Amino acid sequence: MNWETATDQRNTQLNCAITADAKSGYVYRMDVDFDPRVKPLDLFNETYTDGQGSPINLSQNYPGSKFGSAPKFSWQRPTGRLHEPQFFAACVNELETFRVRARRRMPKKSKADAKSRNDITARVNGMKENIRVIAEDWFGFPADTEAEG
Repeated sequence: MNWETATDQRNTQLNCAITADAKSGYVYRMDVDFDPRVKPLDLFNETYTDGQGSPINLSQNYPGSKFGSAPKFSWQRPTGRLHEPQFFAACVNELETFRVRARRRMPKKSKADAKSRNDITARVNGMKENIRVIAEDWFGFPADTEAEG
């Protein structure tokens, strides 16, 4: 989708996520990223990982309470202003797009090439699992288990 600015009339490409029923063609919702400079995966890594890939910023401490700490509420999270289920899905989609492009462009001639391609897939799957753990297990967003079709 393109967006034309009123001041200089330049087109800016926007990222969209559309939820629709494939059989009927009914569109349930369309989310548009009005700031194309923001990359979901970069925001995720800055917010929820410590630079080494370990999770941070997930729970809030409650000293003196019987439970001590709990997962942060949406208003306590830096990403709480976003539609977070779609945000986490965008992170996974960004990783999957990278994986497909990387495997397509990597050499395919030797066993070492195949190992490198498989290493990329394993690394991306690990990163996607980290996102899943934070989105589903910590913050309770339901997984999308529907088959794509």
